[in-house]
Amino acid sequence: MESMSVSSPSINDTANILIVDDDLQIRENLRQIFTEAGYRTVTVADGPSALRVLHKEQCDLIVLDLEMPGVDGLALCRLLRAQPANSKLPVIAFSSSDDENRKVEAFAAGVDDYITSRPHRVSCFRAPARTCVRLSESGLC
Repeated sequence: MESMSVSSPSINDTANILIVDDDLQIRENLRQIFTEAGYRTVTVADGPSALRVLHKEQCDLIVLDLEMPGVDGLALCRLLRAQPANSKLPVIAFSSSDDENRKVEAFAAGVDDYITSRPHRVSCFRAPARTCVRLSESGLC
């Protein structure tokens, strides 16, 4: 069953962030981090749901977990990079793994940033998101 929630936009919203993680608590933590920073968020539990959202609405950034059942974050990123409409969409991947090979694999798959902190450290997510959104809005990404 697909689990999807959309936060209410505020007046100052300039970017829409798609959060992809199979863990409900982590999705909610990330949603709170980004909505408190003024972003609009959409949260989904898996890669296929993320693809459905991207076909329906414009997103400015994807924040995704690499370790998900079924279509994992690396596979989702590869799929996005193969689609002309999403090939330049900024992607921030996160993982509890600090393995160097995993990071290399993630960047080879097309992620723009890799965070090894779990979503309890707010600053680890807000700063890279702000940079990716700014680059995306300026057309540099």
